Amino acid sequence: MEKYNKTDEKHIIYHYCSVDAFLNIIENKILWLSDSEYMNDNTEGIWIDKVVQKIIIENIEENPKKKEKLEALKLEYKKLKQQKHYFMSFSKNGDSLSQWRSYADDGFGVAIGFQSGLFDDILHIPPQCNTVGKAIGKVAQSHIFKFSLTDIKYDENEIEETIRYYLDNKDISQADIYALLLKNINISVKHPSFKEEQEVRIVYTPNIPDQEEYNRRLDGAVEKLSKKIYRTSNNQIIPYYKLDFETDSNSLLIPKIILAPKSKLKEKDIQEFLISNGFESTKIEKSKAPYV
Repeated sequence: MEKYNKTDEKHIIYHYCSVDAFLNIIENKILWLSDSEYMNDNTEGIWIDKVVQKIIIENIEENPKKKEKLEALKLEYKKLKQQKHYFMSFSKNGDSLSQWRSYADDGFGVAIGFQSGLFDDILHIPPQCNTVGKAIGKVAQSHIFKFSLTDIKYDENEIEETIRYYLDNKDISQADIYALLLKNINISVKHPSFKEEQEVRIVYTPNIPDQEEYNRRLDGAVEKLSKKIYRTSNNQIIPYYKLDFETDSNSLLIPKIILAPKSKLKEKDIQEFLISNGFESTKIEKSKAPYV
């Protein structure tokens, strides 16, 4: 089995942004976690509700003897309100033409490479648990983190798996727990049309029911957050949090940046800028994407 290396380049994830945003992130050591309702995907948090209902109905048709149990799950799921999530997006691909166009000032910006393998060590943000469906009761709830590094999926597998585990559990009273697990999946599942983004997110969910005692170990991450603040964009007022990532290991956390295909930045100037802000060994690369 391959040994997990926290600083391996394959664990770098990239945040595409404008030059202005790049300067702000590097100078202030701050990331912005914005309200998910204002993201580019207008099905965010909604598409999964339709998928859950569809899969429950399909299971009722296939398993009529378990109709009562599935109806209980359906009812508990409907009771749950949509949780407020705040997140910042990254991509596993640091040189994507579509991402340069959409998120980096139409090819003039920067992709900042963060070493995700160190997020837990430095920012105290753990990866989202991918096996919550196998757990029940308080154990299952304890895996629903208020803070997590979340790898986005673009299919229905995790939803189907969670419902399958629920059906295998003989205790019908667990419908509320599995409904909560399903609701929480909405932070890690997107419509398949977004698959090429290869998205990874830092997700913060301020209010998770009955979760405070299980999330105390995440206090280190929460302490790095500002209070909720607001900004304007596209004639809207958007709530967000600032996440402080200042560390003694700046270049370990951000080992690489990639300049966009149409970037006008001079590598020498960027190198001096990085060094002056504590990123002495961060590497600079130029995009190889053919975009002019």
